Amino acid sequence: MRRLIVVGMLATLGTTTSGAAYAVSPAAHNAPNAGVTHIGPDKVAWYDASRPTATAPPAPMAGVGPKDLVVAGFTLNAALLPISLPIPPVRQVADFVALSFRLPAEASPASLTLHLTGSNTAAIDAHLPSGVTPIACPVTSTFTSGWQQPVDAAPKYDCSKRSTVGQLGANGKTVTFPGISRLLLSGNSLSLVILPGSLGVERLVFSAPTSSTLSLLSFATSPPITAPVVPSPPSDTNTQIPPPPNPTDAPPIPPAAPATRPATAPSQPVIAPTTSPGLTAAALSKPDDRRERAAAIAMLIALVATAGWLAATDRRKQPLSAELGVGRFRSSRSGPPPTI
Repeated sequence: MRRLIVVGMLATLGTTTSGAAYAVSPAAHNAPNAGVTHIGPDKVAWYDASRPTATAPPAPMAGVGPKDLVVAGFTLNAALLPISLPIPPVRQVADFVALSFRLPAEASPASLTLHLTGSNTAAIDAHLPSGVTPIACPVTSTFTSGWQQPVDAAPKYDCSKRSTVGQLGANGKTVTFPGISRLLLSGNSLSLVILPGSLGVERLVFSAPTSSTLSLLSFATSPPITAPVVPSPPSDTNTQIPPPPNPTDAPPIPPAAPATRPATAPSQPVIAPTTSPGLTAAALSKPDDRRERAAAIAMLIALVATAGWLAATDRRKQPLSAELGVGRFRSSRSGPPPTI
């Protein structure tokens, strides 16, 4: 009976584990790919100035397909003329495009590339002083996808602070906007409009964007560097090591105490240091000093006794009646005194 209960519990646990794995797998499948290098727009719109409101029907345009995008208008910029004139730039926008991109995590937009198609003025504008120079500006409001929409549904945009100019490709069939990341206003959403910018009349027709319209730069973060874990020494009690103290809260360190000489064994006498330079080892031994003094006194006494004995003996040998003298006059004199 117990074996049956254990088998049933294991089967229930296996079923629950497999169900949890199945629930996690879709989330892992929908995770963004870190190796994505190009993406397409999530919203595409084209606005026609000939339609002021939605009540005006869209007019057909020559050389424009059902999924094409049109950028057209007239620009007068005196700064682009060979002779500079004090005239403010004038731009009349007839048609423009709006695009929106949802960026993956840890990625930044690099460049935007659109392909030319249909009837356009790129071949003519390429020979002008300004060339093919459409302008991309950031969008400051929301918009919805749609082709040839009325201008009253167009989003708001601002070209006074941030913008980038498109460049015609070497083959004459593409227009690329480098440095598109400067138009990024939020963390993971890029919304922009494309306006005419060439000097004079400009009409550019682009084919529908693809999944490789916007190139990305990946900024994958490396894992943080952690210090190796040092195992703590074994202990009988379950004690918790306190965290290291904060250097700013630590009390000031007192000055170090002067070093002391270690105590020596009693069997080894220690001679105290002295500052007298003439002190010898013989003067430090008191028993030897006393012996030398006693020997010197005994020798002095012996010399005095010997001298006294010699003097007494010399006096006993000399007669008492002899005259005392010095040298040759020490013996007795007889006869007349010598003549000096």
